[in-house]
Amino acid sequence: MSCSHGTCIEGACQCEPGYSGSNCDVLDPCFGVDCVNGQCQNGNCDCDPGWMGANCDVPDPCFNLSCQNGGYCVNGICHCAFGWEGTNCTVPVSAKCHGNYSMVENCTPSGQPVPYNIYVAPYNQSPSMVLFDLTGLWEAPSVTIRAVIGANGRTFTIQRQAFGNWHEIESLGGTISALGDTISLSYSMYSGTTSNLVDYCSGTMVRF
Repeated sequence: MSCSHGTCIEGACQCEPGYSGSNCDVLDPCFGVDCVNGQCQNGNCDCDPGWMGANCDVPDPCFNLSCQNGGYCVNGICHCAFGWEGTNCTVPVSAKCHGNYSMVENCTPSGQPVPYNIYVAPYNQSPSMVLFDLTGLWEAPSVTIRAVIGANGRTFTIQRQAFGNWHEIESLGGTISALGDTISLSYSMYSGTTSNLVDYCSGTMVRF
């Protein structure tokens, strides 16, 4: 009897470790594979929850970290989908802008006004995570306009829209600090739907 990886004893093969079969010619693919926190399947480690690596000996940094709203985890950190931020991607990017701000701006040709207040609030309908409203810009406390936050969560634009009964406003650029404590913007004010520029203003809003 031929025992490829073993010894014949009383007509039967006694196989060496890692081999099996009547002729000791079948290699166990898991022989020598040490799965510290898992089980070997066909030569590869199937790790227990919370472990990773070829031998299941590396803690998974994403274990028990739940990234919501389409976010995904890389090296223990949630990478959020557009419109969301926070440790678990549960905070709409617009939420950080909520509050009362004071603003002093430079305007041409109307000059620099005294400090005045602006109220900022997330838009109250879907998709509220990327929209917010500003009330009081251009020293008009009864007028509310809408801004759209960009993909990076730190920039925004104000698409041209009505501003009261006689003007339209547009902003091609603005920035939001990481915590939303400051909002910088520049905007153009037009006479109605025309291209006649009435005022061009820029400044920084500071939350109080």
